[in-house]
Amino acid sequence: MRGTTRVRWRDERGAGSGLVVGIIAVMFAVCGVLLGVMQLGVHSQRLAGAADAGALAAADIASGRNPGEPCSAAQLVAAAHDAQLVVCEIRGAEVYVEMTSSFAGMWLRERALAGPPRT
Repeated sequence: MRGTTRVRWRDERGAGSGLVVGIIAVMFAVCGVLLGVMQLGVHSQRLAGAADAGALAAADIASGRNPGEPCSAAQLVAAAHDAQLVVCEIRGAEVYVEMTSSFAGMWLRERALAGPPRT
């Protein structure tokens, strides 16, 4: 058969190297995204701790245990944790606070309520 031509494939040696480089690049991208999500979770937990501490500090003052202004104490705690106090409501001996903080261009908000035990 004289008129037929055969297609010659190029040599495939080294194709595995390109595949490995691509897989490693994808793995680095996935690790980068996961690292960012984990850091967001850590920042959210720190903000929740700040809100809890601010509510407890304010509740100690609202209950008469410590002298001072409850919302001022919550504001000091927020500032110490690089957060902003958004809401501070005194409901008898209970104090409700909300704090916000930004992380990577996103705003996080956490709430906390503290006071004497309910019976």
